[in-house]
Amino acid sequence: MPLYAAGVSIIEFEWSDNLLVFHDIGTEYGYGSVIRYNYTIIERQLASILVLNKAYLVEGTALTQFAYSDELFHACSAILSEIDTTIFQQKLPKDLVNSIKREQEYRQTFAKDMLEHLEVILLLLKKTGGDPGSSLDEYIKRWATQLPGSFPDNLLPQPRDGVKLQHVVHLYETLENFLVDAVVESLRDEYRRDIPERSADHLGQKLKPLTMEQLEESAGSLRRFIFRFLRSGTKTNTSSNLKDLVVRSAEGTMDFSVFTNLLPDDLEVKHVAKILEFIDKQVEERNDAYHKKDVRQSRPRASTRAASSSGGTRGRGKRRGGVGVVC
Repeated sequence: MPLYAAGVSIIEFEWSDNLLVFHDIGTEYGYGSVIRYNYTIIERQLASILVLNKAYLVEGTALTQFAYSDELFHACSAILSEIDTTIFQQKLPKDLVNSIKREQEYRQTFAKDMLEHLEVILLLLKKTGGDPGSSLDEYIKRWATQLPGSFPDNLLPQPRDGVKLQHVVHLYETLENFLVDAVVESLRDEYRRDIPERSADHLGQKLKPLTMEQLEESAGSLRRFIFRFLRSGTKTNTSSNLKDLVVRSAEGTMDFSVFTNLLPDDLEVKHVAKILEFIDKQVEERNDAYHKKDVRQSRPRASTRAASSSGGTRGRGKRRGGVGVVC
């Protein structure tokens, strides 16, 4: 439950030079100007001023609240993986995904707000565990007193009991997908350096044998890495090896093997935006090729129909001198 403190228990302190009187002056010849402060007494005086007779507040059961919406993957980056291991997970039903899409279209901050609150729920769920078939709504109500703040009623997609604990990992990833494009667009110029020509050729050759599903998975992996590890205010050395950083960041949390196997060893973090553009272009070209092929296959064969229809009206040849002639 929330903790409250009276004014007398709040530490308010203004420095006073009176504390500096606890000192000695050197008595040796030539050391008369050397001051030796008695830090033991000064510390005791400070302790008396700051904490004596004040309440000591302990939040034994309360949760740490994240200061930023992306802090989850810096504070405890293995949380989704741990939940996936301890609580059986599966994808959200399509009707719930569509419900989330409608909410996001109606209210542009829906995904961001939901993600911020879901991070706290995930941390609690990691501690408590739960029945995969229980609804997220039911879980929130049961553990409401353990949460740092209330969970807004209007954030759960409809129907409210549709999202189960077995959906929370996919729910998080679905919400990420609504926000990731804005994060990619906001990447600073130092993450948008051109890919060296030799590396681009190598990457193109690696992408060719991939299926469409693998291509999209690779693009999704890179987007997820950008969203979770590059969007925060943490300093990242843009000259770091990209493959090494992805592997270290995702260790024990996500399987990026399909993506990392594509990367040439000389690509760095500064190339990340251009790599994503490169893969997206391959996906787009593959989609266009499939679309054109489908259009060609769906077109009726006009010449065949014409030949078959004309065959019915063509008369038999009249024999002239034993030779068949078509009239």
